[in-house]
Amino acid sequence: MAKRSIGVRAKEVLAFARQLLAEGNTLPDVQRALFGMGGKCGLLFPTRPERSAFLKTDEHRQINDLLADLYIVPPQLPPQKGNSLDWVPEDLHIRLPHRTVRALRAQAQAEHVDLDQYIVMKLSELAQIEVASDSGTPPKRKRA
Repeated sequence: MAKRSIGVRAKEVLAFARQLLAEGNTLPDVQRALFGMGGKCGLLFPTRPERSAFLKTDEHRQINDLLADLYIVPPQLPPQKGNSLDWVPEDLHIRLPHRTVRALRAQAQAEHVDLDQYIVMKLSELAQIEVASDSGTPPKRKRA
């Protein structure tokens, strides 16, 4: 069986991304389904040369544009109890230990996203857990 062209596979990924967005999936869910382990892009473009070729397609640009639209309006989280801040700035600068940055970079690379996208994805997931909490206090974490 002949392998389908990069263009045909790129169109398939774009259609899949549009379907995910039409279903109302969140940015982290769409990114995972497209670029995560076992995601559509990894399955359709298993080799580095194929992934490089996909990155040069118009379909990849269109997917990036679709995902960028999800960044434009950040979700408004309800204020937490005892928290007078009801707006989190869009531009946040934090200092992290080198070891943490290296670990985050490795995890982002495994998910096939850049570091900023990965951090936003993880923080969004955490924020959804926090907002879903009925108690208004962060969940207690087990110590290792």
